[in-house]
Amino acid sequence: KALSLQYPFYQANLIKGDSYNALENYTAALEEYLLAYQYDSTDISLIKVISETFFKTNNFAQAITFYNKVIEIANENISLLIDRGNAFYANEEFYLAINDYQKYLQLGQDNAAIYIKIGNAFQKMDSVVTAILYYNKAIEIDSTNYVAIEEKGNVLYNLGDNYSALNEYIYAAAYDTLNASLYRMIGICLY
Repeated sequence: KALSLQYPFYQANLIKGDSYNALENYTAALEEYLLAYQYDSTDISLIKVISETFFKTNNFAQAITFYNKVIEIANENISLLIDRGNAFYANEEFYLAINDYQKYLQLGQDNAAIYIKIGNAFQKMDSVVTAILYYNKAIEIDSTNYVAIEEKGNVLYNLGDNYSALNEYIYAAAYDTLNASLYRMIGICLY
């Protein structure tokens, strides 16, 4: 009651939602956030937290719905493109994920991690040649990016090119010396 006297009604719902969210009680958090949303459906930070909370509950379709709303209001805020792309990816809508990631890149945000995400999406769609191109782009941006190097190695290994995969794994291990799976893959390629 004290909260509702100090703030507009929906602010109390926001505070309660944040508390539930911090306790990882996402269902209760969503109930509070959605009540607040009924009072202010234009609050960008509220819509973003609703999207993120739906994502945490693996309700990717609802997360995408709310990401669409916040992107519409925020005029395609570039960081939201990555968030929505991640929701599309998790929902196995790889073309839509790639589209959002590429929009992000087109806005001048050259980022190795995004190229890796695009490569992963193409790999999920069995477009391995395109995946390798995106992993190579990530490696061009950051030649020490062992994640991109390892992913490229995985694609090459799955294609049966153990020699090339071995070279990638050895290269990645130079930068990620504690990654046991890399050493395991090096052993498999040598065997």
